[in-house]
This record gives sequence, structure tokens and C-alpha cells, in this order.
Amino acid sequence: MVPVALVPVPLGPVALVPVALVTLQEESSRGYELMKRLVELGFEEKIAGTLYRTLGQMENEGLCKTEWETSDNGDPGCRVYSITNEGEAYLDSWAELGGNSTRQV
Repeated sequence: MVPVALVPVPLGPVALVPVALVTLQEESSRGYELMKRLVELGFEEKIAGTLYRTLGQMENEGLCKTEWETSDNGDPGCRVYSITNEGEAYLDSWAELGGNSTRQV
């Protein structure tokens, strides 16, 4: 018998913001790398469009920021996402509310 805590449960869109922020807390990331990590955590693989739209909204709200990373070998550059102080405050508030937030992103 598998313990309930170990049974994979698909995560819904409402969890995307806090889980993305926690993931960015661990390490700044490119969008594609973040998407792969979120899929490993239980989000559906078809999350790409939703993720990039959500990241844009999160950046507009100041929860994360991006920096343009260029490549030394001629590959195209890309955005690297990282959490901001506002994002950290959002997570603190979210945790205090027991994972229930009415804030819309």
C-alpha cells in the first residue's frame, strides 16, 4: 500500500503561482527549466502556455523578475526568472493563510 502523501495528484492552476515561486526560491530558472520542474512536481505537461502567461502576470505584479541571459556560443538568449521580495512576501502571506489565497494573478 502506498502512503497517501506519496500518491501523485495533478496540481491545478490555482497552485501554479505559489509552487512556481517556491521553485524560484530554490533557484532562478529559465521558463523551460521551470516548466520541467513543475511537471515533475505534478503539473500537467500541457502547462506551457499557462505558465508563460502566469509568469508575465507575476512579473507585472512584482512577484518575480527577469533578466536576459545571453549565450557565449551564439545560441539565442533567454529570460531567467527569479523571485522578488514581493514574491517572498506573497509566499509568507499564502503560508499564513494555510495555502488559501484570494489574490488573483
